[in-house]
Amino acid sequence: MKRRIETLLCVLALLATGVVAAHAQQQKPAAGGDEQATPKQLPYVVRVRLPNYFGQIGLTREQRTELRKVCERFDRKIAEIRWRIAQLQAELIRLRNEKEKACEEMLDDVQKQRLDQLRKRAAERRRSRRAQPADGAVQPQ
Repeated sequence: MKRRIETLLCVLALLATGVVAAHAQQQKPAAGGDEQATPKQLPYVVRVRLPNYFGQIGLTREQRTELRKVCERFDRKIAEIRWRIAQLQAELIRLRNEKEKACEEMLDDVQKQRLDQLRKRAAERRRSRRAQPADGAVQPQ
């Protein structure tokens, strides 16, 4: 299960890379030389949101405009950090898989077979645990 999640994260990171590249090619840099608006620095489209409940306190149009500018600055930074985390997670998964493959290459055939048996047994245990109810009771058969 953990390996599936890691693989899924890796695939999602790769897909996001393609989406970002396509978006960066389509998006034009903002006029006025705003460095934060260049496509290279934007990992993906940032949806600017006001903090919770700010829309319910009777903000003036000017306050709302100024708040959106402030929120956009922080939301961009948050998006960039999330993007970097996704890239690092994908790299981590790649390195773990590479490490495991390098270690397996050192094994002889008997050891590889034993390793496969142990992995299959662990997978079966995980499947049987998932099939049991959360309270730990055994399901009737």
